Amino acid sequence: MVGEQFSERDLLTLAATKRDLYPFLTRRAFRLALTKKPYNHTLQPVSFAIQNGDIPLFSRIFAFLDGRLRRGWSWRKFFGPGVRVLLTEAAQSNADSLQYLIQKYPLVPGKTDGGTVPIPQELHNHGFYTSYRHDLDNLYYASMVDQRNSELVYSALAGGRFDCAHLLLDHHPPLFPDGFQVRSNMEAFSSPATLNFLIAQGANYGPDPLHTIAVEDVDNLRVFDALVQRGFGVDAPRDVITHASDRVVFTPLYEACRTMRYRNIGALLQLGANPNGTSRLFIRKAPYYGMVEFQSPSPLLTLLLTGRWDIQADSLYHSPRAQGMQRFHPFDEAIVLSFRTLVAYGADILIPGLNGDVLEILLLRIWRLLCRQMTRSPNFSLPVCPDKPSDQNTGVQGLLVALGEYDCQPWDQVCDAISSLHPTLPDNVRQVRNKERLLVLLNIYQDRFGDLPGPNQLVAFDLPDRYGASTNIDASMVG
Repeated sequence: MVGEQFSERDLLTLAATKRDLYPFLTRRAFRLALTKKPYNHTLQPVSFAIQNGDIPLFSRIFAFLDGRLRRGWSWRKFFGPGVRVLLTEAAQSNADSLQYLIQKYPLVPGKTDGGTVPIPQELHNHGFYTSYRHDLDNLYYASMVDQRNSELVYSALAGGRFDCAHLLLDHHPPLFPDGFQVRSNMEAFSSPATLNFLIAQGANYGPDPLHTIAVEDVDNLRVFDALVQRGFGVDAPRDVITHASDRVVFTPLYEACRTMRYRNIGALLQLGANPNGTSRLFIRKAPYYGMVEFQSPSPLLTLLLTGRWDIQADSLYHSPRAQGMQRFHPFDEAIVLSFRTLVAYGADILIPGLNGDVLEILLLRIWRLLCRQMTRSPNFSLPVCPDKPSDQNTGVQGLLVALGEYDCQPWDQVCDAISSLHPTLPDNVRQVRNKERLLVLLNIYQDRFGDLPGPNQLVAFDLPDRYGASTNIDASMVG
């Protein structure tokens, strides 16, 4: 009667307090849990034992499971995903519990953890491994069903349990025969303490970890400083790319600018990254998610040439995939803050060697983005306006007139913020703001160059030929 008045956790709490009640209460708790929640893999009694590191209680729990449940059910429906859940919870909460689990269900390196190894003969018939036996070579993969050993380490780090992470990294035989390879999991970069712990444990961060985190939302910016203190160059090229021109383009600052991570941009610049790039100027075309992206070693140009503008123009920014690219700040704010940060650290808006001006490229970007949004409206009608003799594309004058009646926010404000940084902006332009300034600059651009895209040229962004973009860059060009 007593057992029916309590939850599973209450029963086990009482059992842990009154040891003489173990035989009745633990069995009653498990029966209650297994009958009320037969497919709940995070069973409360097991979680209680894990979180408290109660090994005697753990022993009784698994003795009950091993002796009372049909073997096929226990491994296929509970221990299949269940052992993975228990190991993860133990890694996040208690080293004693983790040690108990990996002794009961020995971990071995899986195929994704650095290779495959033969399983000892006594484990061949163990349900935890048999479903992953490779019939051709008698090797066993994936030591924890569908979870990598490395994910256990990251779970321990996420829980702040360095002792659990040490237990896994110092396991014998080694769980990572080729060493612990840090890839792009941000738990390895969550803090300087985590980074220094993993390096002290022999973890391999690869040749370019600064590039890895430059494109991510880094919570603790001190990890940039920690990596630089460890000898990773703040302006180092990406070593995994061997082509000479690629090597000078893909610095950590380039990656941060390409993804508009303005906080990362500031952290790298504060550590001494060159705000004007490390290479002689060039512009080239490269594939980008089925489109074309323009690349340049100039950080300011990278902000304006990145393919993220195309995603924004195609109205994909508010999709889940695009939101992941800039989780905390919208695109327009990211471009302004990134631009301002670079200029504040000495980036030259008047880029030497550029046959043009960054403000011209900004206008082309904003023009295409606004016109695509405007013309997609079901009620849009292009005003009939005669083309000027200098216009290279038809319909541009009509689009300019239509923009005068269109809500250009926030892109008129983006134009305001960036053009205000330009040292040679004419006084008549500085005296106007927001949409009026944007329209004045667009008309000045069109009067000078005549190559604003018309209604039929808005699909793909392109640079005018005067910028000299190329698909092939000779090594001699980059110096």
